[in-house]
Amino acid sequence: MRLQDLTGRESVAQVVVDGLDEAINVRFRRPTTKELGQIQDRLKSDGDDVRVVADVAGSVLTGWDLEDGGKPYPVTKEALLDLPFDFLNGVLGAVLEALGPSGERPEGGRA
Repeated sequence: MRLQDLTGRESVAQVVVDGLDEAINVRFRRPTTKELGQIQDRLKSDGDDVRVVADVAGSVLTGWDLEDGGKPYPVTKEALLDLPFDFLNGVLGAVLEALGPSGERPEGGRA
């Protein structure tokens, strides 16, 4: 096995959207242990700042089946800031939950 194969993996988490009875599949890259620690530290100290949540989500998301006008909705920080916060927080919660045990994280997996 090559290190690149281990660190370059992409995973999928499912986020259930409350009130719509639908779920979206969210693709994300698996951060290194160091990166995950940095993410946890940022969320612990600045997790109430919506811009931090969008920045963190944008740093790991690689795509999803959320569309706008028939095209995939971008996963950039700027585009994420245009989404409802409870949805974005649910997406980040689902991703962090899929990464395994961690410190404080958003309530998760539901938006």
